[in-house]
Amino acid sequence: MRAALLFSTLVVAACTTSTLDANDRSCAELCDELVVVCAYEAFPTRESCEQGCRYNADQGANVPGQLVCVELAECDPFLIVECEHDFGID
Repeated sequence: MRAALLFSTLVVAACTTSTLDANDRSCAELCDELVVVCAYEAFPTRESCEQGCRYNADQGANVPGQLVCVELAECDPFLIVECEHDFGID
């Protein structure tokens, strides 16, 4: 019962939230992880990260998937690159 309620809530939230807003939130969270938590050198500033992330999202990148992947990578730069390959644009 709880799972069904949670699923219904997620579906409603997904339907009422625009893709742009969802990508902006996912980009903000991804860039927090990359810039603030990991100090990933490819993005010297949060702004540069978010700009690149939004571009990738516009090109079809799976930003929420990349976020989960980066979080699981635990700041390992090689794994972060693999996340980009797996969920970014080619």
